[in-house]
Amino acid sequence: MKKSFTNSKVQRNIIVSYIITGLILTGILSLTYSYLLTNQIIDARYKQADSALQVATSSTTLLLEEVYARYFQLFQTDPQLILYKEGQLDITLQSYIGNLAFNDVLVDSILLVDVANQTMVDSLSRTTRLSESPDLGIMNMLDDLALANSAIRNLIFYPRTTAIDQQEKKYLTLTFASRTVGGALDKVMFVNLDAQLLSKLLYYESDTSYMIIVNRFGQIISDSSNQYFNDNYFDSENEVSKNLGIDVNNAYIARVQEVKSIVVYQQTSKFNLTFFSISNYQQITGEVTKSNWIVMVLFGFFLALTGVLSLVLSKRIYSPIQRLVYQIAQMNHLNPDFQVDEFEFIYKALDDISQRKVSDELRNVFAGKKTDNSNTDWTDAQIIVLQPRLVDLNQSQNLKTSEHIWELFKPNITLIDEYTLAAFASMEQIESYEQWNNDTWIAGISHPVEKSDQINKCFKQAKVACEFAFTKDDVKVQYYSTIVSNESSEPRLQIKNQLHSYIVENFHDSQMSIDSLAQALGYSIGYVRQIFKEEMGVPYNEYLIVARIDEAKRLLEQTELSAKEIGDRIGISDTRYFYTVFKNRIGMTAQEYRKKKREETVETSE
Repeated sequence: MKKSFTNSKVQRNIIVSYIITGLILTGILSLTYSYLLTNQIIDARYKQADSALQVATSSTTLLLEEVYARYFQLFQTDPQLILYKEGQLDITLQSYIGNLAFNDVLVDSILLVDVANQTMVDSLSRTTRLSESPDLGIMNMLDDLALANSAIRNLIFYPRTTAIDQQEKKYLTLTFASRTVGGALDKVMFVNLDAQLLSKLLYYESDTSYMIIVNRFGQIISDSSNQYFNDNYFDSENEVSKNLGIDVNNAYIARVQEVKSIVVYQQTSKFNLTFFSISNYQQITGEVTKSNWIVMVLFGFFLALTGVLSLVLSKRIYSPIQRLVYQIAQMNHLNPDFQVDEFEFIYKALDDISQRKVSDELRNVFAGKKTDNSNTDWTDAQIIVLQPRLVDLNQSQNLKTSEHIWELFKPNITLIDEYTLAAFASMEQIESYEQWNNDTWIAGISHPVEKSDQINKCFKQAKVACEFAFTKDDVKVQYYSTIVSNESSEPRLQIKNQLHSYIVENFHDSQMSIDSLAQALGYSIGYVRQIFKEEMGVPYNEYLIVARIDEAKRLLEQTELSAKEIGDRIGISDTRYFYTVFKNRIGMTAQEYRKKKREETVETSE
């Protein structure tokens, strides 16, 4: 099936020439068309399923992440729960967790278990003995938590089916537990998410397609068809084939629950979940069969009506034009479906060739390479670098705005990478851009180019200005000259003290970076790096590590905090990484350092 690079206005007048040849090759073309049509329909179904799956994956993962974070924080820091873990039962606790469950759409119930006293408080305002719990699965879950290879501890969202008040419930249970000094279970909080409510976030069409979520053990934790919850998905899948007919990496054909299906999947690193969209393959073969019959009837009708005329016209009129169109398209790697007639297509292709040469020249010039093909004088112009604020240039919502920018600075504009446009701009063009009311693009503008050998330097200035604009919510256009003026107006010593104070006050934040530091103090990232190199004498990362290790030493000497607690306090939540960094810097482990300092203190006191 030939690609169409135009709307075939000319071709439609002589298309019957191909029908004469088609009369001889009807059988071959029918098979070829059926194959391509099947792939086209599969591709359309895949795109539909993949798009819906991406939305479901993103929204569901975000929702689960928010729920987990909320109750993790609650169990760790909520005053009432802290009192409960310490053995003090507040009389308002029942109503408090009841309100939490009531106000959270996904949460069906919350259970607080005192293992030592064998009692339980739930969000239904009941305080009972564990042996009298209406949830028959609680004891089994507590037994599992006590095992070394506990399944519950290995899964954040634990799928289970239980009976409460003689009614079957499907839950994804979050488990948070505290232990005694001896390591025994002390207090446990179970948060039961309603699996059926979660399934409503997934796409479902009866007898056609449905979605499921599978954890890393293969268990189905959410199912939009409400049929396979807690089953092992991979036990139901067989006859797997990657030969889908289209070039994609996240789809295949398999027999699922004894039904031939197209399976599309998305994996998330968060919680180790896999989202599957499963569509009935028979629906596609039915569409192909129906389309083939219609095509065959129309094919025969036009063959009989206009065969001879089409042969003459195609040879004398269209063949040279068609060859020219396809040669230009293939030579320039153009995409099909321009939707213009052949002559306009040729005109646009020649214009694109000219623009491509200019763009290639500009990329070399911006990169500081010398070129022999350009006689253009770029002096007195300014370089502007533009990037979309949130989305890349290929997305549909940015198509019109990127075309506007392209036309404004054409022909002296080029695509630097997937996200960046750069151009030589006159003052009039810059003023036109600033007057354009658009908030989705950020622009950085360099000093004027005084000499041709300053182009690369000015391009870097424009990139720095553009990057700096991203740190300011209310800035759309940033001049490099403004950054230099603002930064040079403050004494170096004052800036050095600001950087030191900010790091001392915020080094405990594990998310702290040079980007956030520059943004908080109102300087460009490049300028902050320069200050660290020239004034601090060490790179930013080294300065931050030293501050954290100094605080760790103080805490080891003056407190009884564990290494994990100290790591959390200084912004290094990975205990293993904290041990490694501390030993590399100090020459001994944290425990050895604490022991040594204690012995020195004892010797001094004696």
